[in-house]
Amino acid sequence: MDLLHGLREKLRFIESMYGKATANFVETKRKIENSEGEFDYSSWDPESYDGEPPFLAAWQEADEALNLLGQASVTLVQSALKEYLDGCLFITRSGKPQRKGKESWFDAYQRFFNEQLGVDWTQSPVQLSLIEEINLARNDAQHTGREFGMTRYQDARHQERFPKGLFADATFAEVVERSPLIGPVPLRVTSDSLKEAISRVLDFCAFVDERRPWG
Repeated sequence: MDLLHGLREKLRFIESMYGKATANFVETKRKIENSEGEFDYSSWDPESYDGEPPFLAAWQEADEALNLLGQASVTLVQSALKEYLDGCLFITRSGKPQRKGKESWFDAYQRFFNEQLGVDWTQSPVQLSLIEEINLARNDAQHTGREFGMTRYQDARHQERFPKGLFADATFAEVVERSPLIGPVPLRVTSDSLKEAISRVLDFCAFVDERRPWG
């Protein structure tokens, strides 16, 4: 059973789906920023300025849609990672890791793979903290919504470990670094950060695949 091939196909599909789903929103932002088509504001009268740039609401909506699609996609990437690891356990009939104390599922799997399958994840070319960052982003996407708006935020653990990490809103993170009391950093998943997450997961799982028992 070629689990790594299955993972590659999932990740390829996720990246392709994200690209197709976001194309219209990317184009909307581009048109607004370049005053093109239905978003042409070349005849806009600055004297009528009411404090809001032309088409600001449309730009913000497109930007939020891109972020939400990124969050949904990184959630799928994290699921693909866990499904690959579960597949390794299934074909080797190794049982299921059980958490001890305050272990996360990832901690429990790391210990189990080392003890039961002889795969030491600390030898991976991908730092384990970089995989854990993906897990934290998935958790935030699922659990940090608020009563109003669609913005998700880094929770306290995510912000403490990765204050200016891959999935932090870079502008807001700079502000929070100077003034910590301002509040949590919004979660932001861009095309580039999604590609980086996919690369991390694929490289990590390729390492596991080379060392795991084959049933």
